[in-house]
Amino acid sequence: MKKMWSIFKLLSLFIFNSLVIFFPNPIWLSLIFIVVLGLLIRLKSPLRNRLKTILIIALMIVIFQLIFNSAIPLSQRLLFGYVSALRITLISLSVLLFLSITSLVAIMDIFSFLPRNWQLLLLLTLYMIPAILSEADKIKIVQYSRGATLRNRNYFSNLAAILLPLLHRVFQRAEILSFTIVSRGYEENTTTS
Repeated sequence: MKKMWSIFKLLSLFIFNSLVIFFPNPIWLSLIFIVVLGLLIRLKSPLRNRLKTILIIALMIVIFQLIFNSAIPLSQRLLFGYVSALRITLISLSVLLFLSITSLVAIMDIFSFLPRNWQLLLLLTLYMIPAILSEADKIKIVQYSRGATLRNRNYFSNLAAILLPLLHRVFQRAEILSFTIVSRGYEENTTTS
C-alpha cells in the first residue's frame, strides 16, 4: 500500500508539472502559485527557506527576458518573462515538496525496476541534494562567525565566500563516498572481451 501511495505522489507530481509547462494562461498560473505558496506556509515546511533563492532566480529570468529578448515589444517580454519565471518556480517548489514528503526508501522502492547502477545513481543524487543544502547552511554560519557580512552589496564576493568552500566539501564528500562504495565491494557488472 505504501508503494502505491508513493507511485500516486510521483504521478501527481508528473501531471502537475506537465500542466504547469503546457498551461498558457498567466492568471491561472498565478492562482496556482498562490495556492502552492499558501500550502507551503500552512505546512510550515522547510521549503520556505528555499523560496528566497527560487524567487531570486525567477526575478533574474524576468530581467533577462526584458534585456535580451528585444525582438518583441516590452509588454510581451514582461509577460513572457513572468510566465517563464512562474513555471520554473512552480516546478521547483513541487519537486522540493515531493522530496520533502516522500522518504528516500519510498522513492527507491518506486524505481526498483531500474538496473542496479541506475538505482545507485538515483540514490546518490537524492542523498547529495539535502547534504549540499545542509553544507551551504553550515558554511553561512561559519562565515558569519568569522565576521563576514553576507548582506553587503558585493554579490559575487558573497557567492564566492559560500560557493568555494561548498564545492570543496561536496567534492570531498563525493570522494569519500566513492571510496566507501568501492571498499564495500560494489562493482559494475561489465565483461571484458
